[in-house]
Amino acid sequence: MCTTASEINNWTQKLIKYEQNPGPGNPYYVLRSFLIQSDQMQNGNQANSVANHLSSFSNTIWEEQPGANANIPNSPYANNVLAKMNERYGLYGWFGHGGPNAVTTMSSELNQYPRWCLNSEDNIETGEVSENQDGLDNLTNIDYPAITYSVGCENMPFDDHNTAPNKYNMGESFTINNLTGGPAFLGNTRFGLVFASFHLFEEFADLIINGNRHLGVAELISKYSYGYHYLSYSHNLVGCPETEIYTNISQIEKRVNYQEKISDKSKHKIPEKYELVGNFPNPFNPSTTIKYGLPYTSDVKLTVYDILGNEIRSYELLEQLAGYHDIIWDSKNEFGNIVSSGIYIYRLSALYVKKDNQQFTGTSKMILLK
Repeated sequence: MCTTASEINNWTQKLIKYEQNPGPGNPYYVLRSFLIQSDQMQNGNQANSVANHLSSFSNTIWEEQPGANANIPNSPYANNVLAKMNERYGLYGWFGHGGPNAVTTMSSELNQYPRWCLNSEDNIETGEVSENQDGLDNLTNIDYPAITYSVGCENMPFDDHNTAPNKYNMGESFTINNLTGGPAFLGNTRFGLVFASFHLFEEFADLIINGNRHLGVAELISKYSYGYHYLSYSHNLVGCPETEIYTNISQIEKRVNYQEKISDKSKHKIPEKYELVGNFPNPFNPSTTIKYGLPYTSDVKLTVYDILGNEIRSYELLEQLAGYHDIIWDSKNEFGNIVSSGIYIYRLSALYVKKDNQQFTGTSKMILLK
């Protein structure tokens, strides 16, 4: 799939980061999954069914609202899905009608127009409603590489070559376009099958949870076990078959050896107490970095409020390691929309995971100027 040195470098850097040091200071994101479903896949509760097989993952599922058959759906817009993907997940699952450059996030009735689609690149529109910030090239997970499993049709159509000229397909954009995305994409090189593709994902999930964590091995055995002849050809892995997906905490700590990093204070400063350091710059436009310190491994929640106390955006980080960390707020709300100028309050809550009674809460304010 690579044709240039930069593409080779992009994929290699993501693979090394995923295998050796995912999420510096917060590797546990790899056990969080974000699954989206729409149309017939939603009517069949396919994402929910697969989530039941991903027992060691914390699964978040988004679907069409108010329902898959709605004539005028109101969420989720593709750029909202892209913004959610940027909130640090180790596994993405796509259960929507697809094409070389798109996967549907919502559509009128069942896969009718208008449609809203997550695209391979922001400047590609494939007949759906035009949106900004809906392309995989807008991912910002540079330190948090992920793996994608898609049941959509032709997301990487190397078998029929039906893709936009000189444009990346979905699998290519995720793996080699830049340093975001991730090192592996599992998807269809031909058509998928509405009634069957998610069963292949279930088989794959069972395999990785039960110890067959090499992506190539799990993909191959899942196709053999499910035994649907067409999908054995259509669904394929882009990436290294030897790559192992993380499925439990012990694998993460063994591979990365975080305890050694924590003890080495010359490389990793650890505060003596919880600290909400502040944000910089302040005032800011369009983004600011909120810095804080943890004396122990803690569950962290950062919430941004407007001056009236309405919740604007929240971030939840489970079992974040001791040390100094930061979160970048891009002045967008939970729906991916940029908020207006003004004063905003942010609150940090931290809970020491080994002592439930040791908690910390700190608040401060920041000013967005445009």
